[in-house]
Amino acid sequence: MESPQEIPADSLEAFSTRIDRPEYTENPALIPGAWLDEYEALWAGRAVLRLPDGSRWLSSMGLPAEGNDDRAIARYIKEHRVLRPHAAWSHPPEMFLNADTLDVRRVYCTECRQFFDLEAEWREAEATLGPRGDALDAQDGETETDDEA
Repeated sequence: MESPQEIPADSLEAFSTRIDRPEYTENPALIPGAWLDEYEALWAGRAVLRLPDGSRWLSSMGLPAEGNDDRAIARYIKEHRVLRPHAAWSHPPEMFLNADTLDVRRVYCTECRQFFDLEAEWREAEATLGPRGDALDAQDGETETDDEA
């Protein structure tokens, strides 16, 4: 398997907020093409962010749709979205996970602009909102049929 492209970044916050400028909001065509290429590579899973400390961070948008770990991460992100409302409900918020560990206990949410422990978020959602798996799956159109039960 080919090693992902490494995109240098001063910090996760600096990278995720660099296009949050009025001129880009008013005219997205002004966003540098190189930046758009970097976002595309991150979202396709072909790139990671490399921070000055040497850590590498993977965008949740670039995770494959299959695999038990990836499905668990997707569920944690859904629970986070339920606990902490985000601007867009049409898609999960983008999160950055350590590419070497995929540790869900220290994940950076680009919309909240802070780190979260997604396991703790999941436990809090289960405790305060009750079991939500079926509701979250139905929200995404993944309901279980009688044959699968």
